[in-house]
This record gives sequence, structure tokens and C-alpha cells, in this order.
Amino acid sequence: MGAVRVEVSVGQVPPGGAHQVFAGRLDLPSGVIEAGNILVHHIEKLDISPARSAFVRIFVDSRESPARVTILVAPE
Repeated sequence: MGAVRVEVSVGQVPPGGAHQVFAGRLDLPSGVIEAGNILVHHIEKLDISPARSAFVRIFVDSRESPARVTILVAPE
């Protein structure tokens, strides 16, 4: 176990060599996505309003022990 970098972005392309581990639509009544580490109380907010849903894809650099997680958001 080590440090893991999490990136959240809107309208970007997946990183080269990444493995997709999730793809799906999320309903977001608030229009805000929160991502972070709740253990150390570090939360980042991504406001996608006025959209209330988004298609989300999650990629990792390694399926076994990822050091980088990329979350791509496409507001609908």
C-alpha cells in the first residue's frame, strides 16, 4: 500500500494505458460530485450544475495495485 493520486476532470480523454473499471450514469440531485479521502477529511467538490446527472468513467493505471485513479465526468 502506498499513496494513490485521484484526479477528477470534466471532458478529458482517458490517460494512455489506463484500465477502465467503471462506467455508468450517476444521478446528482445537488449537481455536485464529491471525491477524496474521508479518513483524513480531504474532500474536493466538482460542481457540474445546472446538470443533475453525469456519465462517469473510472480508470486505474494498474488493476492490481493502482497508484493513480482517474475519474472522468461528462455532465448530461
